[in-house]
Amino acid sequence: MMKKIVKTILLIVIGVFLGIYITNNFDSFDKKSASSSNKKPIYWVAPMDPNYKRDKPGKSPMGMDLVPVYKENTQEGISVSSQVQQNIGVQTELAEYRKLNIEVSGLGEISSNENLVKHIHSYEDGWIEKLMITELGQSVSKNQIIGYLYSPKLNEAQQELVYAIKTKKYVEQTQAKLSALGFSKEQINRIKSTKKVEKLIEIRSPLKGFITELKAEEGMFITPQDNLMTITNLESVWLNIEILPFDLKYISLGNRVQATDVYTNQKFDGNISFISPYSDPIKRTTIARVVLNNPNYVLKPNFLLDVKIISQKKMKSLTIPLSSVIRLENVNYVFVKEKNQFIPKEVLLGDENSKYIEVLKGLNKKDKVVTSSLFLIDSASDLTASLKRLSSEKKVEQKQVTETVGVIKNINKEKGFLVIRHEAIKSLNWPPMTMRFYLSNISKLEQFKKGDDINFSFYKTSNGYTIDKITLLK
Repeated sequence: MMKKIVKTILLIVIGVFLGIYITNNFDSFDKKSASSSNKKPIYWVAPMDPNYKRDKPGKSPMGMDLVPVYKENTQEGISVSSQVQQNIGVQTELAEYRKLNIEVSGLGEISSNENLVKHIHSYEDGWIEKLMITELGQSVSKNQIIGYLYSPKLNEAQQELVYAIKTKKYVEQTQAKLSALGFSKEQINRIKSTKKVEKLIEIRSPLKGFITELKAEEGMFITPQDNLMTITNLESVWLNIEILPFDLKYISLGNRVQATDVYTNQKFDGNISFISPYSDPIKRTTIARVVLNNPNYVLKPNFLLDVKIISQKKMKSLTIPLSSVIRLENVNYVFVKEKNQFIPKEVLLGDENSKYIEVLKGLNKKDKVVTSSLFLIDSASDLTASLKRLSSEKKVEQKQVTETVGVIKNINKEKGFLVIRHEAIKSLNWPPMTMRFYLSNISKLEQFKKGDDINFSFYKTSNGYTIDKITLLK
């Protein structure tokens, strides 16, 4: 509905402009047309409404002079004079061979860097006599004492070192044994210096970080398999990105990644360092990982970030600006300018980024495609015959609409699609999947946000899957 309103307003503005221009130049235009036998109008049309046609000059329902349409405008395209092109701001760009930097949009989740996670265990049975850690999230520094352990077996190992020092035999071997049992250098040096067994063994933090798991309590009896606590360093974190199946072909190690915190608009840059060899059996997504520096602890585990992956296509391909493409349900086409003639041509499209799209078939290098004023050209004459001819050349299948429910995982306003996690669809024999669905009316994207539960119906087109109807679930 909104799309129709916007188009109507646009056509009104265009119509007024064209009406004024045609009114001011009608006399000279009419004389020029009458001077040539092959320039006779075949009908007249309202500047604001191409469907309002008459077989002779007159006024439109809004009191504007009707515009003549000539035979040349119904064969291949439309003819627009240079002066009119200048007035309505027609711009063109050449079809060229370019390297496409494909941009893949997605959602990333922050998690701990597992290489900077340590679990604290005892090497022998014993009792926790004293614990310096009292709560989750508490920060610790490297080599900080976090508790004291009493263990008869570890005391025996100390006694062996004291005896070796006194007898001056096997000192290095007994010292190495204590080190392997978790004794710090400071504690070993104290034992060597005092030649006495220390009843309580120090438990020290192996790294700087935060307590992310705490199971130990004072007085608890522990064994080597018990995890007393977990310490995590968050100065470096992982950004795990869910890659959809149809985007996986663009992803490779080293791809540049731009991540954005949607709440603060803070940006983070990195490169893909790992791509999982497995796909999630439920979501059908694959995880790509980026290691991000986090010295100020801005990024916290479970944070969600909007992600843009820049993937360079190695081979050059014929491309045109995205703004030049007009998409219909069964055909994509562009206007090619040849002198003052604008010819609609069907194109087969490939990969795209935020600026350009690959043309697989339909154009040649150096073809001039119209990138602006497409609606102005459309309103200047009737293109119905040309477009119908393009559509009739394709075998149009009756669209099969399927209805289901899902959750919005991501929204791409630039390209006009939603990433939706939908339930299993028995009629299509689909399991639950995360997929991309386009909206024919992009303005509807403003009505939705990530995490919305929705009911929607969709159908298959040459461009993928397009949403037919979509509503929020209450």
